[in-house]
Amino acid sequence: RTPDTLDAEPADPSASDRRDHRAMSAFASQLLSALKPLAEPKLYVTTFQKYSEFFSAEYIRKGKMAEPIVAFMLLIGGVGYAMEYMVLGRYHVAHHKEKVEKALKEYDEKHGHH
Repeated sequence: RTPDTLDAEPADPSASDRRDHRAMSAFASQLLSALKPLAEPKLYVTTFQKYSEFFSAEYIRKGKMAEPIVAFMLLIGGVGYAMEYMVLGRYHVAHHKEKVEKALKEYDEKHGHH
């Protein structure tokens, strides 16, 4: 650049760049307006109230507590098993595979017919 162009204003973005910016801005505002209800406590309060009324009418008043207790136990068991596998299980599986590979390699060295 020459010294006389250093002070020049940068060129305006092209029309397509402006359209892209407007489209992204419109998308962002639609996304925010769609997610806005998730940030309002009223949604969670009404959902909890409706579930509480359903649970009370369906199970507590009818005296059928075994179903939700069993469902809760299965949920806790499934989540616990999944968490244990994600945290510890994969390392145990990898360690077991390493032991098997080492044992097979040792066996092949001693008993292989090469």
